[in-house]
Amino acid sequence: MLEIMPCDENPPIKRAASAAGFSHLALRTDDIKTAVKELEKKGVVFISDYLPAAGGGTIRNFYDPEGNLLQLVERSEKYFLALKQV
Repeated sequence: MLEIMPCDENPPIKRAASAAGFSHLALRTDDIKTAVKELEKKGVVFISDYLPAAGGGTIRNFYDPEGNLLQLVERSEKYFLALKQV
């Protein structure tokens, strides 16, 4: 189970996606462009363009309605091959 607590009267803390500790939640997709189009149809506003993902692949960032940083990530085949070697 993944639980994200609802906001209270305190403003959310803004953190960079690369900050130490929990800063964002990445949601993996096999087709990032299709996922972006579907989310945009539902009103999601992305805060970044397509960016290279650390370790290989592509990401795109957005905030949920309560200000939590979320990220779509499409991983490259190279990324998964590297994992198998670890």
